[in-house]
Amino acid sequence: MALSAGLAGIEWSATGHAPPGALKRAAEIRSMCQGEAIRVVSYGSYFYAGTGKDFLPTLATALALNAPLIRVWAGPRGVSPDQASAEAWTRCVKDLQLACDAAAEHNIAIGLEFHRLTLTEGDESTLRLLADAGRKNLRTYWQPLPGVTAEIAKRQLRALTPHLAHLHVFQWDEDLQRHPLFKGEAFWIDVLRTQVSASARECWALLEFLPGDDPCLLATEARALKVWLEQIDGSRSSRAAILPT
Repeated sequence: MALSAGLAGIEWSATGHAPPGALKRAAEIRSMCQGEAIRVVSYGSYFYAGTGKDFLPTLATALALNAPLIRVWAGPRGVSPDQASAEAWTRCVKDLQLACDAAAEHNIAIGLEFHRLTLTEGDESTLRLLADAGRKNLRTYWQPLPGVTAEIAKRQLRALTPHLAHLHVFQWDEDLQRHPLFKGEAFWIDVLRTQVSASARECWALLEFLPGDDPCLLATEARALKVWLEQIDGSRSSRAAILPT
């Protein structure tokens, strides 16, 4: 589907596609992508830093995929920064440091999921966590958070851009209803222009959701994203990818 939609890469998920420890499956995915000249952009893990889980199966799977970056989560899901104790914050920092150090041995980066009801619920807490962990290979994703205005979302992106891994691209409303990307055209063009002009490292725009979860809409959504990237900087159209859920 990614190939037929003209997308150049995929972030493979740990739920369903390449579970932690499923090394044979991960190697098969890697071979399949190489055969079709599709980039493995990253490994979308559900490793929650600060919960005491073993990171090594996640790292081994990323290596089998040949993923240059692993997406992780900050703290137990459902706990926002103002709800987290000092001990919970410290545990998260320690787990991130250990994960980053292990990944760095293989030239792999770690990217924080930017998500509500986690310790990276906003730009301020995310920047604090990045600083406290203090690892050069630790970065963060960005996405527009539900309930946040467009201006605040773009301000958060500008604040996080020096540490940016990738963008999650989708069009939701305040009721979490999914819409075609074109309904947010002005917003996303502004976002992509900020990302393209300010990000010094390779940064991908990852399509995360489709309206109605309808795979038939992938080509249309991908076309919109690629057209916007080409309008901003033609060389960046090859940075459009998908995060299949």
